[in-house]
Amino acid sequence: MFKKLVAIEPVNLIPSAEEALHRYAREVVLFGDVPKDDAEIIRRIGDADAVLLSYTSRIGQAVIDACPAIRYIGMCCSLYSEASANVDIAYARQKNIRVLGIRDYGDRGVVEYVLHELIALLHGYGMPSLRDEPIEITGLRVGVVGLGVSGRMIADALSFMGAEISYYSRSRKPEAEQAGMTYKPLDQLLSESEVVFTCLNKNVLLLGAHEFEQLGAGKALFNTSIGPGFDSKALENWLNLPNTHFFCDTYAAAGPVAEGFFARENVRCPGSSAGRTKQAFVLLSEKVAGGMGPGTHGSTFGGNPVVCAGANVVVDRMDTSFLANVNDRAVQLRAGIAKLPHVKSISGIGLMVGIEFYDVTAADVLAACREKGLLVLTAKTRLRLLPPLTLTAHDVDMALEVLAEVLGAMEPTAPKEQA
Repeated sequence: MFKKLVAIEPVNLIPSAEEALHRYAREVVLFGDVPKDDAEIIRRIGDADAVLLSYTSRIGQAVIDACPAIRYIGMCCSLYSEASANVDIAYARQKNIRVLGIRDYGDRGVVEYVLHELIALLHGYGMPSLRDEPIEITGLRVGVVGLGVSGRMIADALSFMGAEISYYSRSRKPEAEQAGMTYKPLDQLLSESEVVFTCLNKNVLLLGAHEFEQLGAGKALFNTSIGPGFDSKALENWLNLPNTHFFCDTYAAAGPVAEGFFARENVRCPGSSAGRTKQAFVLLSEKVAGGMGPGTHGSTFGGNPVVCAGANVVVDRMDTSFLANVNDRAVQLRAGIAKLPHVKSISGIGLMVGIEFYDVTAADVLAACREKGLLVLTAKTRLRLLPPLTLTAHDVDMALEVLAEVLGAMEPTAPKEQA
């Protein structure tokens, strides 16, 4: 459990999720407005060891240095890469701070927004149509720039409705090509597509003056990214060409454009994120809470003062007799495990033991051991034992007795992946 958890800005959790935060921290503070600068962020965090934020504010090196108690940062927004994150994840890692972000919680709303606006454009509902007469999505040449989660969802939806999908991405996507999508170099995709979608990570700019020249007149561009995936001035120049159309759901997605940009007849922007739906907030809340369960702020090298003090004591105690007992207990433990049913292999070193099973799952073994008072861990498909170095022969015998009882009572099951 954390001592203090602070949401430095609105994080869009549903009420039940906000209430659930109290299960993870003794004190919970939720701010309802966006901090104006780093100084305000630092003041809000104070001595908190857990911090939540959305996509508006940024936690950089200065904030992290000024708040040494932080052990966990939860990003209640999409995190697709460190480079596009509004938290300095690399520096947080140096400070042994765990940073978790959310993926894929608002993408369905984005797909619905795209379909709504695209159909209106093709049929001329409330806006000039793309062609001289209404057309369907069937046969429409669509190019998707960035085939991540949301890009693939848009491509799948339009493909289902009969569009011809091309994509450009940093790497080829064999599974997309097996589904009938065609990889094209960026210039070719822009010149041959009738409608283009940019679905890029924040701060990734791929379209400049040259690319808009390849796109040309009589086309539509949708940007579903958080920020612009293009040079905004080049976008404005392109929109001066005949029968060009630009769509984005938020003003930030257009970048630094001239005054009056959103009043243009060929620009459509509702000014509200398409991913901010009731269902998205429910999913966001579930994922935020799911990222704060047992072990969230633990780590292999938890370099806090208490752990370091404990480590110093252990090192001071490591004399010849102490280490001899550790070695003897490791031999005793491993020999006993090797005789147990369902055991396929034993890995690790000394008293750090991993157990792989033939036909039962580590998760099931863990649950049964806990019921009998033996605390163990899992590491993917293996059961993990990390007993203290002060283990006695009697302790090992008791642990082996519980393991034998648990495994002896278990029926073989099909192996399944462990979390």
